[in-house]
Amino acid sequence: MKKTLVLMLIIFSCAVTQAATTRSVHRDTGTYAVIEIPWEADATGAVQSFQIDKICGFVLQVTTVPGTPAPTDLYDVSLRDADTVDIMGNALADRSATVAEQAVPYIGATYSPRYVCSQLTVSILNNAVVGAQGTVVLYVAR
Repeated sequence: MKKTLVLMLIIFSCAVTQAATTRSVHRDTGTYAVIEIPWEADATGAVQSFQIDKICGFVLQVTTVPGTPAPTDLYDVSLRDADTVDIMGNALADRSATVAEQAVPYIGATYSPRYVCSQLTVSILNNAVVGAQGTVVLYVAR
């Protein structure tokens, strides 16, 4: 009984620790998942690159939503897999500072869903607004 209780406590504490360090919010609808990734610039306007939990599925589209304060107009977002490949093929470059925008993964010379089974490194680049905020939203088919 003691061993079972100790094991359950270890598992629970690991789950709590992992949840506390993640920067993404997952909503699973059964056939696809919506992954919201909030970000915020520091006192210099920079946003440190960070990783989100491993995702497996076809990335259907990504939406970028500027927050308040708004980022610099034409800021860039990259989502890199474990092989450092931008899974969006640079389709998230030059984002609007005032309106939400959507993009579909760009593979070679084709726009289409892209299979990913990796942690992703999120980078927000070319922002100069101190404290700027935004959200990157991934729609992933299972």
